[in-house]
Amino acid sequence: MAQPAPVDKMITIIGAGIAGLSLGWKLAGNGHRVTILERGIIASGASGAAGAYLEPRPGKGKLRALEWASHKLWPEFAKILELEAGINIGFHNNGVTYIAYPEGLEKLKKTAEFHRASNWQVNWMDGKVLREFEPQLSKEIAAAYHLPQVCQVDARLVCKALALAFKQCGGELIEYFEVSDVENTDEGLVVNGKNHAPFSTDKLIISAGHGANKIAGLPNDIPVSRPVRGLMLELAQAKGQAPICRPIKRPDGVILPLPNGNLLVGSSHEEGEEAIIAPDQIVNSMLESAARVVPGIADLPLVETRIGVRALVGDGLLRLGRSGEMRNVYYSLSHAGAGFLRAPIISEKLAHIIVNPDAECSFIAPFYQK
Repeated sequence: MAQPAPVDKMITIIGAGIAGLSLGWKLAGNGHRVTILERGIIASGASGAAGAYLEPRPGKGKLRALEWASHKLWPEFAKILELEAGINIGFHNNGVTYIAYPEGLEKLKKTAEFHRASNWQVNWMDGKVLREFEPQLSKEIAAAYHLPQVCQVDARLVCKALALAFKQCGGELIEYFEVSDVENTDEGLVVNGKNHAPFSTDKLIISAGHGANKIAGLPNDIPVSRPVRGLMLELAQAKGQAPICRPIKRPDGVILPLPNGNLLVGSSHEEGEEAIIAPDQIVNSMLESAARVVPGIADLPLVETRIGVRALVGDGLLRLGRSGEMRNVYYSLSHAGAGFLRAPIISEKLAHIIVNPDAECSFIAPFYQK
């Protein structure tokens, strides 16, 4: 990423998940002085628990157009990020496979038609062909279809790479900085931390997910989010067996291969829950569901239970904007399960608007509150 001459304004981002890190990388790469504050370590929230398969949702409309535009940017985004960070992020384009049992076959056919109507390439398979494609899958599965355009990355590796590339561009990342409140003074904004000295900045971007609700002093027009807890189970694949190689969409979740050879089984969706715990009932239900797809999966060693709390605003749609009360405060919120998919285009367009507040950006304009 080319680095023009730096400017004088200080920009601070609260939150080191996918939204904050990708935005910070774009801003720092364009020569701006940027600091990212994170209350834990990078990707310690929802981003670190994400599956990160890059699939624009079917349908029409402006948000779908944004997702497709960002999807097209991902190969180049991944290439540049890996080059600058010096690490692999697990990017691949093996597609995703939707499966159904006999009782869900008609619904699967309708979903496939919906994808076709949304200009997806849909490859239909009966159960026999599917098991040639993925030998580990259950004989109970009646049919499936494959979407070869879907890509996947390793969420944690992406965040690690973004942090490395951000610092290579001169950005400052401060972990374990839990923001308590923000003050708007004549000299600019002052960010106070619970265990840190006050931090002055010219512009502030709120990208802290549900944690933003707990920061005092923010303007009243920053959207308030609600928590949605999600669990992902990392399992070690059995040695000597054909591994699951492609993302599998089962009726009530996903099974995703990781670059380290393990599997991610997910995910739960628990509205209103924000405690970082994994209820046994939820974990057991997820394993039982996954075992119907891959027999014996519940017997695989559990490596880690990943817990993340997403922050959704209102109807759950994307919220970007600039405060009308404090014009030097911006926000990037409610990315739901599409934060990784949308990161290339949102980071680029939002970075441009933050530096040029009067600029128009067609792709994010419908979701940007001025």
